[in-house]
Amino acid sequence: MLLVVLAGGLLLLPVASSAQAELVTEPVRFSLYVADLIPGVAAVNTSCEVVASGEALELLGGAIDGTSLAVAPGPCAITLILFGMEVPLPVVNTTPLGVHSFYLPGLAIVTLGLVDVSVDLVSSLNATSRVTDPPAATLEPENHTWTSWGARRLVVQASDATGGRIATEIETEFTWSVSLGLTVWALSVPLHHIGLTSLGAIRGTPTLATPLVVDLRPPPLDLRGPEELTHDGATFRWNRTLTEDADHLELWVDDGTNRIAYHLASPSTDTRVALGPDTGYEVWLDVVDEAGQRGTSERISFDTPSARADVAAQGLDPVSLALLLTVGLAAAVGYAVGMLRRRSGE
Repeated sequence: MLLVVLAGGLLLLPVASSAQAELVTEPVRFSLYVADLIPGVAAVNTSCEVVASGEALELLGGAIDGTSLAVAPGPCAITLILFGMEVPLPVVNTTPLGVHSFYLPGLAIVTLGLVDVSVDLVSSLNATSRVTDPPAATLEPENHTWTSWGARRLVVQASDATGGRIATEIETEFTWSVSLGLTVWALSVPLHHIGLTSLGAIRGTPTLATPLVVDLRPPPLDLRGPEELTHDGATFRWNRTLTEDADHLELWVDDGTNRIAYHLASPSTDTRVALGPDTGYEVWLDVVDEAGQRGTSERISFDTPSARADVAAQGLDPVSLALLLTVGLAAAVGYAVGMLRRRSGE
């Protein structure tokens, strides 16, 4: 969502996002007391709020997405203390931002009779955002300045590392900077004047914390093999260190023409695959998490033996095997013929 401030209210506009964003809103308070704005004459007491809003965000590993940071005015009370008497600024009932000038005529000060006060107020709002777990993601810009109410756009990039789901936050700290100019008049004669003077940069409390979840790619497994290799199959094994969000495994077998994937349950640690004789293969293992991200092992290349070589490796030469079968068959036939003759003679 995109937040836009209109007439002190928040308007939510949809923007492209990986999921429906959750809006987090926090009132941030600024308090300040300056005892010697005009030594012996004027002091100022300030207690103001802004309403800060941000969007929760969830990103896949290596992904980039935007999120919004918005501020709107909250209640505010600014009180001048002139000659020990409190004089609230009635025209300031929500937190001011930008340049404001106003005139307070006819204030009753016992020692001076009627006095007038003219006030110049300049304020701006600054914010610094950061990811509380920096290895999980980066964002930019980190610093923002408001001279009028509205929203700012943050671009967040998730780490492209491997791992599981990391739950962290985007933490934003606000600072309200205020400068004040003041003139005290009596019968149109200026008694005291102070030009624009910074009252300081007031740090707001609390900070705004918006949830950020980074779903990293699953770490690859250590694929080993081929073991028990024959002309028609082989066994492959792997370690079973998996992240909690691992969904399943896929063992890929590629002979250069066809590519086959074996879908395996994540707890499995080995499997035997069917192969063809005298063929070159490339095999790799993917860990697939619940979001569909993959962690791919190193690829293993090998060749299967021919069927003849496979038989020879088992200790029988193919020619010898054929001769043995022929002799056995002949012996069986001879035995059968002999039995028939014996029965005929009887």
